[in-house]
Amino acid sequence: MKKMMLVLAVLVAGATSVYAVSPVETGVFYTINNEPVFNRLMRYLDADGEQSENLKYIFEATTSKLKTAAKDGNDAAYSKAVNFNLANAKNILTRSQYIKYLSMINLTLTNRYQELALSEK
Repeated sequence: MKKMMLVLAVLVAGATSVYAVSPVETGVFYTINNEPVFNRLMRYLDADGEQSENLKYIFEATTSKLKTAAKDGNDAAYSKAVNFNLANAKNILTRSQYIKYLSMINLTLTNRYQELALSEK
């Protein structure tokens, strides 16, 4: 029961943080699309070959959507690109892999917030 509550708390915290992503913070998806980072993430998620190929396609499509949103300055398009990534990743990954995935995105965002806060001091 304790584990289930912890998993639920991580899932809710991760989903809440990810849906609050602003255009500035979408750099997380650009970073994950970087080949070495992507390969480490796939090892961390213990993704099989098919999952890796599908996720690679999703990250390339997400990056393309984010670039278009940046060019147009369209906040709604940013949100759609992030939702596209999360929804498709959820369909490809198992439940436990998806929880790890959300946790990784949440952790990366938290680290970026801390870097920004420290650089402003």
